[in-house]
Amino acid sequence: MAKEGKMEFCTACRKPTAYHLQQTWEKERICNKEYTFRFTTAFCTECRKKMHIPGLIDRNNQERDEQYRRMERLISVEEIQKLLNLCLMGPDALSAALGFDRQAIGCYLQGQMPSREHSDIMRRALAQKEHQQAAF
Repeated sequence: MAKEGKMEFCTACRKPTAYHLQQTWEKERICNKEYTFRFTTAFCTECRKKMHIPGLIDRNNQERDEQYRRMERLISVEEIQKLLNLCLMGPDALSAALGFDRQAIGCYLQGQMPSREHSDIMRRALAQKEHQQAAF
């Protein structure tokens, strides 16, 4: 992603301008439930309007995903990766061991949102593996 202070094209000014990054809050509706997410937004230093900076959409999608998982108490990608490391198996094997579709864990690692049921199963498995590791 572009870094603050660099020049990017401002569609309002119609020329390359400097910009600054700022945290903003936006409401979004997901499955008929309203959430408030914190995003990183770029603003033109000349006209002060929002700018579209390369990489910023990807960053905000990742921020939304992480915040949504926390709000809904769903397992994070990092926790799934930790479970894989503790189990010493690949995503397909872990999916099968947990009773999921063979490709489920791989999809979750790439950003697909797990169901509440799958999230709870993975969290219990992670807690069990951490408990077993602590016992040694």
